[in-house]
Amino acid sequence: MKYEQLPNYSSGNVSQDLQILERLLMMNGYFPIYAHLTRRDLDIPVVRVIIPRLEMMPVLDTFSNFNKGQFKNYLKITEV
Repeated sequence: MKYEQLPNYSSGNVSQDLQILERLLMMNGYFPIYAHLTRRDLDIPVVRVIIPRLEMMPVLDTFSNFNKGQFKNYLKITEV
């Protein structure tokens, strides 16, 4: 399927778009977990959302904690 063929759920309103996304995820059995990370001293709203079973692989660098099996699977899914 090409990118252009994917449905566009954008409403032009970020809050509504997030509600639509959350509803679509939950309808498909994915339940977001929210962590409020705003620091009072900075007063910048920050939220981290984790969706179990949809986590992305972390960036691989010298500090990554991967075993050989995980790295082998990573290489399989990134093959072009």
